[in-house]
Amino acid sequence: MLGSLHQIRSWFECSTLDDLLDYILQRELYTFVKNQFSSQEHQLLTFWADNYCPSSVPTYICNPPNHPICIFNWELIAVLLSRVGVVKQERFLLQKQRLTYEGANITEPISQSEEQLVFVDSHFHLDQILRRMRLRNFQHLQSVVAPGCSQYFYYGVANYVFPSRWNNWNSDVGFARGVYVSFGIHPHLAAEGVSKRQMDQLDSLTDSHLCVAIGEVGLDYTTTCICRPCRNPSRCKEEARRNQEEAFINMLLLARRKGLPVIIHCRDCGDGSAAKRTLELILHHNLAGMKFYRHCFEGTIEELTVWQQLPTIIFGVSGKFIRDNTALEVIPRIPPHQLVLETDSPFLVPVRMVSSKPPMESSSDCR
Repeated sequence: MLGSLHQIRSWFECSTLDDLLDYILQRELYTFVKNQFSSQEHQLLTFWADNYCPSSVPTYICNPPNHPICIFNWELIAVLLSRVGVVKQERFLLQKQRLTYEGANITEPISQSEEQLVFVDSHFHLDQILRRMRLRNFQHLQSVVAPGCSQYFYYGVANYVFPSRWNNWNSDVGFARGVYVSFGIHPHLAAEGVSKRQMDQLDSLTDSHLCVAIGEVGLDYTTTCICRPCRNPSRCKEEARRNQEEAFINMLLLARRKGLPVIIHCRDCGDGSAAKRTLELILHHNLAGMKFYRHCFEGTIEELTVWQQLPTIIFGVSGKFIRDNTALEVIPRIPPHQLVLETDSPFLVPVRMVSSKPPMESSSDCR
């Protein structure tokens, strides 16, 4: 707390917090303050003054402030920040009170360093990256694509959606810190039908302490049948969609029983029909109260609004969508608490003719 005040103090070229208090009093900046401290705030201020300031007062007021500790009043802080400009305001928010102090005075120059960039990839396919790059595990991947930069990778969710690769997840992740997993069956595979054995295995896999979600699962209307040649495309399409819906519902129910979020995949030819049907199934089975993550969202404002009726929905956007013209209208409509970034590596390509990037190589998109 005092560290935050000392950061502001330095911007106004004041030597001590008492000097900053004089700055406020001389310019009568306190006239903007409408409220005094509550009894609970008084206890907190007394504690800080007794332990970190050379003096205290019987009671604390902030209009006018009668002690440097009173500058903690949020209205006074707001007035001071309004005078230092946007760059310093952002720096103040990023510092998160990590500045050093001793008593009421800084003994060393204040660090002006900003928060370092950390990378979070909410959706990538580690098994497919390792297979394509012929690497052993996540640590091997880090050493190849981002040597010496492992400290920047903060958190990632590796999606395992191909049952043939499920049993490899433990060796793929290895001892990597910050890598978690999800398990599901991709709609392309679910279209062929999901067996009881696969559901039982999925049930078991999701007991792992590293499993944070079920998915990706859902509906994909671009799925093609495996018939060569297909003699009845209409019947194959109908059967594929029926199988996808059955698998989707079963995995939703599994997620509800396990108390896990669901990573949703819905894709069509651009008419929004898959997303519409996916939401219909969720609502029909009274599952709207679950936690959902719309993986690789590329919908319209109208589709976004409809999905936002789910109380705990979040939307993942990739580099591909970020660089689409449509995204310029849609993404600003997503509140920060509903927005996450993903690469969907190695499948999605941010720009045509550019290879998709694994985690740690996509900081340019995040910026």
